Amino acid sequence: MESKPKSQDLSCQKFRQMASEYLEGTLGPRVSWKFNYHGERCKGCGAFAATLQATISVLRSLPSLEAPEELKRRIREEYLRGSSDVGPGV
Repeated sequence: MESKPKSQDLSCQKFRQMASEYLEGTLGPRVSWKFNYHGERCKGCGAFAATLQATISVLRSLPSLEAPEELKRRIREEYLRGSSDVGPGV
């Protein structure tokens, strides 16, 4: 069960909203401290941050793929036409 936030703590909702920014290193030192403080005390949010970090690590380890030229051409054509109904078989 998650505890009620204290004045120095973040809410669970705010924690989850800030997780990506924290992992990217874009939060300032004070906000990062609050993020860590909450994550260390709230098991649910700590697990959420760990899972997000693991997911990012796995995704970054995947090889980059180059889109086939035909797909790039079709995307450019649709973009230039301004079509909003792009779907299968277009």
